[in-house]
Formats: sequence, structure tokens, C-alpha cells
Amino acid sequence: MLGICRVQPSRRVAIKTASLVGVLPKRLEDLKSELKILLCLDHPHVVRLLDVYVSDEKLEMVMECMQGGELKRSGRFHMEEEEAAGLLQQMLLALSYLHSHGVVHRDLKLSNFMFSRDRQILKLIDFGLSKFYAHPEGRDSLVMQTCCGTLGYAAPEVFDATYTSQCDTWSLGVITYFLLSGEMPFFDTDEDALIAKTQRGEYAMKSDSWMSLSLEAMDFTQALLRVDPEKRMTAAEALQHPWLKAFAPRGVKDVSHSILEEIGQFAEQTPLRRCFRRLIAISLEDEQTQELREAFLHMDVHKRGKITAAQLEKILTQRLDWDPRKARDATRALDFTGDNSVHFSEFLAATYPTYKSEESLLRATFRRLDREAKGHVNLDDLHAIGWRELRVDSGSKLLEWLQASAGIAGHQ
Repeated sequence: MLGICRVQPSRRVAIKTASLVGVLPKRLEDLKSELKILLCLDHPHVVRLLDVYVSDEKLEMVMECMQGGELKRSGRFHMEEEEAAGLLQQMLLALSYLHSHGVVHRDLKLSNFMFSRDRQILKLIDFGLSKFYAHPEGRDSLVMQTCCGTLGYAAPEVFDATYTSQCDTWSLGVITYFLLSGEMPFFDTDEDALIAKTQRGEYAMKSDSWMSLSLEAMDFTQALLRVDPEKRMTAAEALQHPWLKAFAPRGVKDVSHSILEEIGQFAEQTPLRRCFRRLIAISLEDEQTQELREAFLHMDVHKRGKITAAQLEKILTQRLDWDPRKARDATRALDFTGDNSVHFSEFLAATYPTYKSEESLLRATFRRLDREAKGHVNLDDLHAIGWRELRVDSGSKLLEWLQASAGIAGHQ
């Protein structure tokens, strides 16, 4: 369902509604799991959860609206290798991020990737079947048993009810096959026959479309569609495949000095104002963050959806000629979660220039703070979202700045 964001009336949002009337315990646990996963995700190519509303009757999850539509409905098949590689790179960045954070999607398919309004950014959506799993460094250790997903995309081992997160990479292999050829690798009108073909890994690369493709593209596809999940390419390995590295866009060559200098200015601000900028970052839309998104992905050298503290300190020391202590202090200022790394929204909070915070952004942030829509913000509102260590004078100064900047009346 589409709607209008309460805190940003000009912004369209997607709303997922679930009835809580007479809800079964299993369904309630599934909803809690989906919500927990969405709250943990923070990546340029994963749909963002903006708000949650809960009543006795229903649960509403408010997410950013991907106005460019589904990949399936984009009318872009089949594609040239460069175009397909660019889209697959975005998908793999999202998938590698999920797996590195212990999340398996379990329903990857064309319709679960959607474009931004300008059709330049692809994001993964629909985490209704997703699950947290325990994993060591590298491949995971938890074997899942619930048979789920979509026929034609589901991995062979899913039908045996013993599978790992490698089921996602198989599904991405199916998507790859379709993008490059315009056809599904596994198809049959009979469901049992379709499952049997999938379990045997029975597909062909003999159409005219495949004859015109490079051997590297074929190898990439085959490496994702290996029946044995232990021999199947992982998402992280796929990002390093020669075909993807040769055909996908390379992104920015370096991060601009102005972005790095914003980090320095951010670090010098009070903890309260840094938290406020984090709230502003939540309200930013894709069109406002293109340069920052590219910079973040460039600095995420391990492709895990975060910049390590060591990596950021190294960049600040080398590029801005800072001493190690100053670089370390600045990095700590960005690390809201305290996990010794910088996530995407943390990076946006630090690098989005404050002079670009137009009235609509400030009003949206004000409405997030004004939880009861009473028309003003007080210190209790700040305390309610976690800013409990405020001195009265510092909290008052923030409210004065916010209200003056946005032209909003307020009370303390």
C-alpha cells in the first residue's frame, strides 16, 4: 500500500500492514522477526524502514517508496552485459551485506528488487521470509529446514529442507540467467517437474542470446547455479568475479576533500547536535545523497556495508594530514552504534552538509521528535528517543536552533 509520510507530507512511502486481531503466535513471531531484521539493516541497496506504528488492531511498517518500479516490470530484457553487470553488482552488494550480518533473505526474485525514482538505484525489498542465522567467518553453520521461497528461484537444497544462506546465491543465479537471456533457466507447467529440474540443475545455454555473450558471463552464471551449495559461489566471491569486475561500473576513483572535511566538522560538534544530524539523515532521499552514497561504497573496501574504523582513520590521516589521535577521535564521533565501524546512515549524518538542510528536512526532523503531534517539542521528547544525558541548557539550545531554522513554534 502507498501512503504519505507523516513527518514528510511531500514524500511517498510504502506501508506494509498486518492485522493483529486474532493473530496466531507463529505469525506474530514472524512479524517480530521481520521487524527486527528491518531495524538492523542499513545499506544503500536495501530498502529503508522509516517508521513503525503499532495498535491493538494492526502493525504498520512504513518504508521508503521505490517509485521506479519492479525490476521485473521495467521492460529491460534481455540486457547487454554492461547493463546486467551494473544491476547485479548492486544486488550482490545488498546480498553480501545481508550475509555478512547474519541475515538470509530466502525469497530473492526479480520482483523483490525495485528501482529508485530515477531508475539508477536498485534496492532489495520484502523481508517477510528472512531469517537471522548463526555463522562463523565465511560460510554459515546454521542449517535451515523450512521449505519457502518461489518456485523457479528456490535452490535445489531448499526442497530437501536442509539448506544455508547459499540458497540466496542460487536465486541470484536464476536472476542472472534471466537478465542475460530473457528466459528463466528452470520452467515447467507442472510443479513437480519444475522441482525435479531444479534439483538436477537441468538448464541450457544454447539460445541465440547465450551465443552472443562472453565466456566470462557464462562462467559467472554457472558458478551461481551449481547444485552443490558448497561449490556454489558466495555473494562475496561473486563481487570479485572477473566478469563483474570487467563489466560493472567502477564507481568513484576517490572521495572528495569536501566530504572528508565534513567529517572533521561533524566530529567537533556536540554529541546532541550529532544525534540530531542522525535524525536528519533518516529523512534524506536517494536523489539527495548520490555523491555520498558513491563515496561510502568506495570506502567500504570489504563490501560488507560498513567502513571499518581502521579504514576511515587511515583515509583521514593520509588525505587530510591529520595526526592519528585526531583521526581516531573523529571516527569515534561517527560510530553511534559503538561497533568500531561506520554504517551508511552514520556516514550520511556526518557528511551531508548542514547548509543543505532545507526547511522541509528540518520540519520532518521536528515531526519525528514531536511524537504526539502536539505542535511543539520539549526535553521529554528528546529523552524519549534516548537523549537522557542532556543538561537543560544544551537541550534548550538545540530546540531554539531547530525552531529558528525551520520557523516552527515551540515550547520547553
